[in-house]
Amino acid sequence: MMLKGKKVLVLGMGISGMGATRLLKDKGAKVTINELEDSKEMRARADEFERNGIKVILGSHPLEVLAGHQLIVLSPGIPLDIPLLRQAEKLHIPIMGELELAYRFLPDRSLIAITGTNGKTTTTVLTEKILKKAYKDVRIAGNIGIPLSEVVRRPGKIIVTEVSSFQLETIKKFSPFISCILNISPDHLDRHPDLEQYIWLKSRILTNQESDGYTILNRDDPRVYPLKEKNQSRGYLFQSKREVGKRSFP
Repeated sequence: MMLKGKKVLVLGMGISGMGATRLLKDKGAKVTINELEDSKEMRARADEFERNGIKVILGSHPLEVLAGHQLIVLSPGIPLDIPLLRQAEKLHIPIMGELELAYRFLPDRSLIAITGTNGKTTTTVLTEKILKKAYKDVRIAGNIGIPLSEVVRRPGKIIVTEVSSFQLETIKKFSPFISCILNISPDHLDRHPDLEQYIWLKSRILTNQESDGYTILNRDDPRVYPLKEKNQSRGYLFQSKREVGKRSFP
């Protein structure tokens, strides 16, 4: 993905937005950050970025900020239906999430992605600790204060990340080598229109996986188990009630 000289607008200056901005800067993009919040903390962050030649706009999402930009990188907390993004779609400005941006710069076959309603962080941390017993170069990312875009700047041989439904809304080519869906129960329905949409978003972690990858699904969860029909890679099941055997599907 060529970014040198490209004008990129980053929406949101939280942890993900800051990580995306630093990665874009590393790749030679001309970055503007637009953050809705105008607080003491955000002004301090803005000062730091502006000292490094990055323009920052605080306090609103004005439509005129779109002028001249060739790409928008979206923080996961920002919904897709805000007026600024609707206008960007009308202007045919590409929109991608921070997760998708980071993925474009990952080494092949390096990413383990874990999603689910509950237990993502615990499982991600546990997986990293287990892998570190066998491999030296293991990195962790996700909602633990380390966005994937920061890890990509100094990638490890293996990267374990947790992935949310908000992040999966904006994927295009995102394709983990190993994906895992732990469980699905009603959540974030203030953002997603219904449970069916939420399940579909969680299932998007499987969308682009290749046949030499791996998928791990929860056999006990009635919302997760049917997703095996969407699987394109080598599939395995886990469950707590009985042993499910080694190779489970397709």
